Amino acid sequence: MKVILDTNFLIIPYTMGIDIFSELERICGVCDLYIVDKTMDELTNIINTQKGKDRDAAKIALSLIKNKGIISLQTEKNKIVDDLIVDIAENGEYIVATNDKELRNRLKCKTIILKSKKFLDFGG
Repeated sequence: MKVILDTNFLIIPYTMGIDIFSELERICGVCDLYIVDKTMDELTNIINTQKGKDRDAAKIALSLIKNKGIISLQTEKNKIVDDLIVDIAENGEYIVATNDKELRNRLKCKTIILKSKKFLDFGG
């Protein structure tokens, strides 16, 4: 199973204290984790422009990407992250993990969401 992690999903460990990786394993079994390359740009931008919890969450997210061996998918640099995720997920090969309601509404693939601020589950 291939799962693309959206930027907002990568900050859950810091903001909600939830181990998204054990939760993903619980609901998906063994899976390959991906981000789009511009996710790194988004996180770096947060670190460079934000303060406090947002900045700390972005730093943790970057660390998790490196430590968990999350694969970066190379994309067109002139698109925004949500558009890139929609384009990649169109082929049905990926599940997308995101809390972004607008993005979930655009996707035609399975999604994984945070439920009750406690655990991950498949969304609509």
